[in-house]
Amino acid sequence: MSLTASLFALEQLDSDIERREVAMRDARRRIGRNPELETAEARLETLRAQTQTALAEQRALEAEIADLEGRIRRDHSRLYSGQVVDARELASLERELEHYRSHKDGLEDSCLTVMERAEQLQAEVDALSARANELRQRWETDRAGHTRELQWMTDELAGLRGEREREVAALDPRSLDIYERLRKNLGHAVSEVTGGVCAMCHVTIPAKDIQHARSGVALVQCPNCGRILHAGHPTL
Repeated sequence: MSLTASLFALEQLDSDIERREVAMRDARRRIGRNPELETAEARLETLRAQTQTALAEQRALEAEIADLEGRIRRDHSRLYSGQVVDARELASLERELEHYRSHKDGLEDSCLTVMERAEQLQAEVDALSARANELRQRWETDRAGHTRELQWMTDELAGLRGEREREVAALDPRSLDIYERLRKNLGHAVSEVTGGVCAMCHVTIPAKDIQHARSGVALVQCPNCGRILHAGHPTL
């Protein structure tokens, strides 16, 4: 195999390795995290906290209503027991009872509103909890598959890297240095010549450069982008 053909093969190999490394990072991400599940669980935690707050507010209102009911029974008993005979004191008790009843009505309305909110929140908690459980079970199943896939990719990547080591060992240090600098700076170090044109920058290559590149003995670089030119034999 000629020098340029060897470098072209190395570039295809390096590109294949990079694609697999990207795929492996994606597989590790899918194994390690599930954004949809995380979002559902965060929302579920918020809803549960809101539900507990609503229930605590409901209990406080119910306690206040119970206290008012006790006061109403006490004052009602005093009002009609015959123990209070002073007209002014009786009038005061009646006003107090009316105040208690009015306040109790307002508290009961507020309590009903809070109860409805708590019930609605609990329904949302139940629905989202079921959804989160479904997502978690699906993720566990998918994660097992992703783990197997990652192991397969790991083994395949090890094989590709071993193949790369063999390719690199057959190259002279100078050519390898040029190749690696170009790949680092330009993304691709080798460009095929197709129809007399550099496939990477689309500039027409002089015929003599194509001929030298086709010989494969020495490196020929594109006069425009500087990439190593790989020119196969012309089709008969």
